[in-house]
Amino acid sequence: MANLAIVCSHTVNGVSKVHSELLKAKLFKDFYEQWPLKFQCKTDGVTQKNGEIHTSKDGFCSLCCYSYQIELMEQSVPRC
Repeated sequence: MANLAIVCSHTVNGVSKVHSELLKAKLFKDFYEQWPLKFQCKTDGVTQKNGEIHTSKDGFCSLCCYSYQIELMEQSVPRC
């Protein structure tokens, strides 16, 4: 399927420089030799935001875990 996608596509994006080089040198070397201009490396800047997203996820995870622990404690207390 990947071979068909490369043949039918206008461009192939490796997303990062490392991935692009891997595609060109190993995975699709034959296609790269035939159509070198198809293979590009374009990023959308997501890598710069990973730290911010990771931090916010940690806080959210802590909040969820804390809420879940309270819920479990409330369930373990017998009610009259």
